[in-house]
Amino acid sequence: MPFREGGKIQNLQQKLNRRAKGTARWLKENAPNCVREQKHLQEGTAERAYWHYGYLVAIQDVLKLLSRKGDNEGTSIQN
Repeated sequence: MPFREGGKIQNLQQKLNRRAKGTARWLKENAPNCVREQKHLQEGTAERAYWHYGYLVAIQDVLKLLSRKGDNEGTSIQN
């Protein structure tokens, strides 16, 4: 796995941690009731579809990062 070499796994972890903290901050500021309401769990809601879409994109982003050889810049997860 390319990210285990030369501290690249730490770089990936740092990017993911920054992204998670930024997203948590955004949710707190823009959708403070999101955690309490849990609308993404309700069958047939738009929130559920968007949650699954966001989850898919996140998985694809991580897979791109993990599959890159060498430098991991230029992915959709920004510094």
